[in-house]
Amino acid sequence: MDPLSITASSIAIVTICSQVTSIITRWVSNVRKVDSTLDKLSKELVILCTVLAAVKKTFERPGLGAIITLNVDSQLWSSITSVLANCRHTLRKLRRTLRELDTELESANLVRKASKHVRLGKRSELIAALLGEVHSYHGLLQMLLQCTNICVTMHESMHNRAADAEILRQIVPRRKGR
Repeated sequence: MDPLSITASSIAIVTICSQVTSIITRWVSNVRKVDSTLDKLSKELVILCTVLAAVKKTFERPGLGAIITLNVDSQLWSSITSVLANCRHTLRKLRRTLRELDTELESANLVRKASKHVRLGKRSELIAALLGEVHSYHGLLQMLLQCTNICVTMHESMHNRAADAEILRQIVPRRKGR
């Protein structure tokens, strides 16, 4: 996956994250007794969106494509691609689950408003599992982003050293006999 694809993928995942966060935020304001899992999930999604924004920013850097093709082990890029694909899959599953639950909650009449928390409980195991996955993805993406930045810094450092050496060769006259 090239930098542009990674950027586009990050943008798409941020959109899903925002949609899921919006549903949860609305629930929190509508339901007095909210499962702590939803509160944790909301916080994890905010962190994930922040990390994805950093991924997007990193992969929009000019010249990153050249650095990738010249220096970097393809394992890093396949890992980023894989994590983004899995993250998208998990968030789509979470969005689908929450939308189904949201439809049920919206159709509840005033008498059944108290049952909102009970209905949420039916899916709390799945939501808790997805919370764990979201937490893993933001950790993995942070690590992969750090690895990417290290690779870029190493490439830039090597490029700068080569440029410095060339400047020194031009400035310092060669001694005869050596």
